[in-house]
Amino acid sequence: MHLLDSDQAGNGLPFTGVKKVSLLPQISPEVRISAPSMDHLDALEAQSIYIFREAFARLKKLALLWSLGKDSNVMIWLARKAFFGRVPFPALHVDTGKKFPEMYAFRDRYGKEWDLDLGSSLARRSMRSIRPCRLRRARPRARPKG
Repeated sequence: MHLLDSDQAGNGLPFTGVKKVSLLPQISPEVRISAPSMDHLDALEAQSIYIFREAFARLKKLALLWSLGKDSNVMIWLARKAFFGRVPFPALHVDTGKKFPEMYAFRDRYGKEWDLDLGSSLARRSMRSIRPCRLRRARPRARPKG
């Protein structure tokens, strides 16, 4: 209760100076307040959590690849949410050896903080066969004679 709402302001005298005016629209007591409905993102999250739980229940060998990128971080987050904070299957980081030092620090920090069963595999041998894309210039078209 607010002091100005009472009949008397703190000195024992009747308070008559301010009239209550509300700028907000008044809601009648007959209007029922319904529970908020799920929006599209909530539905996608719920479906993702369901898929994680079903996969864990049905598959014998399950692991989550963690590239340390934004998409795989979302997958780790969803897996944690699906299993109440503890991911019950291993997370595997296939290390290319080409990450920033801060990314390795991120992996180590959150691997411990989130209590992940974190495996890491160095992929140097397979990385030798991958050649970086080279910029190719388009050949100029031959001009029609005539």
